[in-house]
Amino acid sequence: MTEETVKSIVKTAFEYSYLHDSWVHPLSEALEGLNAEQACWRSCDQCKSIWDIVLHLAVWNENIVQRVQTGAAVSPVEGH
Repeated sequence: MTEETVKSIVKTAFEYSYLHDSWVHPLSEALEGLNAEQACWRSCDQCKSIWDIVLHLAVWNENIVQRVQTGAAVSPVEGH
């Protein structure tokens, strides 16, 4: 499989995760009715909040786009 083929497959999967409700449950629906206080709540000091998880997903999704567009294997500065 060529690098271009892999990029095309990843790009298609990435687009489907945002554009097609039937492929994954839309994030906006999953978070519907959730307020900022609830999103930031943690059940323990070591536990992640909903906000932590959403931020992590957003930063790494952007990183996937950057990697596909540039071909550079870079890690995001934030959202680890």
